[in-house]
Amino acid sequence: RLPNTTASLPIVYGSIALYLGKKADEAQTHEWTLFIRGPNQHDDHLSSVVISKVVFHLHPSFAQPIRELTEPPYEVTERGWGEFEAQIRIHWKDPTEQTTILNHTIKLYPQGTPAPNNSNALLQQSTEKPVLAEMYDEVVFTDPTESFFKSLTQVTAVPVESEVVDDKSSKQEEDDRTSPWKKHLNVVYSDQEDFLALIGAQKFLQDELSKVKQRFQLVNDDITTVDQKLLLVQ
Repeated sequence: RLPNTTASLPIVYGSIALYLGKKADEAQTHEWTLFIRGPNQHDDHLSSVVISKVVFHLHPSFAQPIRELTEPPYEVTERGWGEFEAQIRIHWKDPTEQTTILNHTIKLYPQGTPAPNNSNALLQQSTEKPVLAEMYDEVVFTDPTESFFKSLTQVTAVPVESEVVDDKSSKQEEDDRTSPWKKHLNVVYSDQEDFLALIGAQKFLQDELSKVKQRFQLVNDDITTVDQKLLLVQ
C-alpha cells in the first residue's frame, strides 16, 4: 500500500422520475431511474476499471429488489407509485477497499410538494418535466494499493480539451439512445473546477515524485559502483 497517500473519486448519485400521465394507474404512477454517475453529464468517469460491481437494493415489494450491475451505466429503471429509500452499494476492484454504501430516497414529486392524495391532484403534475433528486459526493481512499491508486488516477485524469470537443456529439447521441433522461441532469457541480485543479496538481506532483525517484536510483547506483571499486582497491 502507499502510506500517507489519499485519492478521491467524485460521484453523483440519485434518481429521476417522470409522471406517466394517461398511462398511469394505481400501481404505477411514475417511471423512475436510480443511478450513480460521474460529475459530468457525458463522461465515462465511473468505469469498471475501478468498480467491480454496483448493487442496488430496492423496496422489498419489487419482484427483484436486489439488482447487481458489473458494467456501466450503473442504473436501474422501474415503475411504481410511492417514494422510498433505496440503497446503493459500490464494490471496488480492489477487494481490500471497504464497500461504499449510499442511501437515497427516490423522489416522485417536486421538492416541497406533498404527495397528491387524489387522482385529480396527481394529474396536475407534468409529464414532460421529470423530478430530479441527486447528490454530489467524493469517495476518499486512504493509503490505497499502488495498482488501485494508478487506476483511480487513470479514470480521474483531466481530459484533453480537443478530445472533449471531438467526442461531445457522439457521446450526446449515445446517451440519448441509451438514457434519454440524461439531458435533464445537472452538467456541472460547484466543486468540479476545484476538483479538476486538484487532479491536475496531483498529476504534476506524481510526475515530479517519479523524477526524484529516478534521480535517487541513479545516485544509489553510482554509490554502489564506487563501493565496488573501493573493495577492488582494498
